[in-house]
Amino acid sequence: MIEHSTPSRQRPPAKVGRSRDASRDLLILEAVLDLLAADGPRSVGMEAVAARAGVGKTTVYRRWTSVTDLIADALDTLAFPTAGISAARTLHEDLVEGLVTASGCLDERRRRVIAGALEVARHQPDLVATLRQRFVGAVTSAIVTAAQRAADRGELRPETAQRLRTTSEPMEVTTVLALLTYFGNAERPMVHHDIERIVDEILVPLLQAEKHTDPS
Repeated sequence: MIEHSTPSRQRPPAKVGRSRDASRDLLILEAVLDLLAADGPRSVGMEAVAARAGVGKTTVYRRWTSVTDLIADALDTLAFPTAGISAARTLHEDLVEGLVTASGCLDERRRRVIAGALEVARHQPDLVATLRQRFVGAVTSAIVTAAQRAADRGELRPETAQRLRTTSEPMEVTTVLALLTYFGNAERPMVHHDIERIVDEILVPLLQAEKHTDPS
């Protein structure tokens, strides 16, 4: 789950003394995500993170000045990959696989981490800006890719795929994001059937409703 990138809110390393062990950064950030998933943001404190990561408290304090910065850096490590979709599929299968992979919503740990992030966002909305950008980008890419493959197979009009590629906020993407957020915040965990319902009852009908305009 962790991306190997330099946490942007860390204290700068000391100019003298031992060099900083980057492997401990990953342990600490993974510990933050574990605590978010297990008990929510209220469980994330410097000492709790140190205990979970198996490092000394001073190791955490040397790297981050506040829990807020620590949580923000941990959330920035979450990746939202786009599915690798084979050509021999239907629009339905491409969309379901793409949305499951891009959103990660069927991964229980990830779902709980994101739920904790949303709780943090009520008071610190800037902390999840990068997370939201990645999530929106991955979902958009999954839908655009599936639509282009469907157009190549003749399942959708080429104009539909082109519109999705060139429109900054397509209605189809906005609708799916709203539904994923709704199901993700529901009391029960999201299941595969929820993704299939979004695809079959909302997304595919929207995509197939594209009308051809006769220029004459």
